[in-house]
This record gives sequence, C-alpha cells and structure tokens, in this order.
Amino acid sequence: MFRTGRKSDQPLPTMTELFQAYPNPFNSSTSIKIYLTKSQRTKLEIFDVRGGQVKILADRTLNIGEHSFMWNGRNSNGRKVSSGSYFYRLSAGEDVMIRRMILIK
Repeated sequence: MFRTGRKSDQPLPTMTELFQAYPNPFNSSTSIKIYLTKSQRTKLEIFDVRGGQVKILADRTLNIGEHSFMWNGRNSNGRKVSSGSYFYRLSAGEDVMIRRMILIK
C-alpha cells in the first residue's frame, strides 16, 4: 500500500527510514510506515520478545517512496497474539532497522 502522508513543505528523507508504529501502544491494529530512497527488495517482519517470527508484512520489491503497512495483532496463522512487546524489522538492501511496539488488550 502506498500513501504519501507527507506535507509538501516537509523535506523527503535522504535515506531509508523505519518510522515508529502508530498508535503505539495499540489495541487492535497499528500502522508501520517506511520510506525507501530506491526501488529494492524489502522485508518487513514482526517478532516476539524471544526472537520468534510472528508475521511477515512484506517480502517483495517495493518502489521508491513512502509505504504503510497495518498489523492487526495476529500471527501468520491468523491467531491473535498475546499482549506484550513486539519488534518489527525492516530489511531493505543493506539497511536493517528494528523498532519496538506494545500490544495491549
């Protein structure tokens, strides 16, 4: 999903960015936004605190620009995960970034 969401007077990022999930903490779903400076293979994953992969939100080539992904608090099998801290990792080319989010039920 591609959304601009950036005001015209704001400068574009000069490097790949992984933004803080919003809202965070969240209850039912949260949005994760990324910005790519070039088209490239991109993977966005969710992990639990033990490092176990919970869900893959993206694993494909994405175009340059801003992209937004929603996570509904469910794992790859469609089951609701428990409350707690989760990490999301962006791998885009040589760039790897990780941030934390909190699910509250």
